[in-house]
Amino acid sequence: MRSRALVAISFILLLIGAFVIVRDAQRTAAGMRVQGRLRQLHLALLNYQTVNGVIPDRNLHDSNGRLLCSWVGMILPFIEQHEIADSIDISESWDSPSNKESLERGKRFWDWYSADGYFISAYDGADSMWDSNGKPLGTLEELPTKVLLVATTIDGIHPLSS
Repeated sequence: MRSRALVAISFILLLIGAFVIVRDAQRTAAGMRVQGRLRQLHLALLNYQTVNGVIPDRNLHDSNGRLLCSWVGMILPFIEQHEIADSIDISESWDSPSNKESLERGKRFWDWYSADGYFISAYDGADSMWDSNGKPLGTLEELPTKVLLVATTIDGIHPLSS
């Protein structure tokens, strides 16, 4: 009787240990995927800068100050998302009815962008690449110690919003 109890307890402890190992492995894998996404976005920003001379503004606004989209919308062609980029009307707000189909078409990309519960965002605090108005302070080469992107655990925010 006593040996059965020891076997049962040992089995339960083994299951708990396996669960902890699997959970830690999943967290490590998620962190590595986020690092990969950050690298891809950094490369896209470098390519955008090569073509345009500067990194994009943190947000694109119309002449009335209304948010049209974030920097993510401006780098879509540089991360092989031409179909989404070509279909978004950047003269309208990112979430306008005219952009509804484009947002749906880009669902796979948006899911990739914020998968694993991380939201990748432009950093706008101290030592950022953007000033308080969201304008670039310089090129990536000129400001190598400035913070560009961060991954945070914010849910429910679309990458094209600010």
